[in-house]
Amino acid sequence: TVKDGKIVELSLRGVSQGLINLSRQLGEVTNRFTASSRYTKQAASVWDAPCLPDAEVLEVVVTKKTRVVRYFDIEPGVENPGFRYSEFSGSWATVESEVAGLTPRQIKSKLALRDTPKYRVDVLLEPGDVVYISVAGPQSNFKELGGGLQIELPRYRNEKENLSRFPLQTIRKL
Repeated sequence: TVKDGKIVELSLRGVSQGLINLSRQLGEVTNRFTASSRYTKQAASVWDAPCLPDAEVLEVVVTKKTRVVRYFDIEPGVENPGFRYSEFSGSWATVESEVAGLTPRQIKSKLALRDTPKYRVDVLLEPGDVVYISVAGPQSNFKELGGGLQIELPRYRNEKENLSRFPLQTIRKL
């Protein structure tokens, strides 16, 4: 349920279909499990689990080159001033259609981000990449409910491979 442009209540109805549709866009589902079996409260107790605990998480092997988007808040090329900021080459992304037409504040709410994003960057997924698709869960420390479809990006083997997936020329200020 949305009130005054903010999600005030989440329903799992329709979430499964959204996960299935997104998984079909990306590739082949190789595993399914509940979010609570994959994610637990982070060790530092700063974040809650990144997904709705009772929702399904799909492990997907990407079958074709795909572009997704990542939202972040620290200016590219500026050294990260601390733990609080997100950088362009992080772990989570979404598909553009999931947040089309939303303001940065609404994107923050839907994806349960720590800070209001100031930038976006394309993320290039390659065939063979393994990603996890889920629904952004509530983050009590950020006072955000989530509810948007999110993609946990692959862990790349080295920094060069990691950075090649985030083309700097695609960074856009919101």
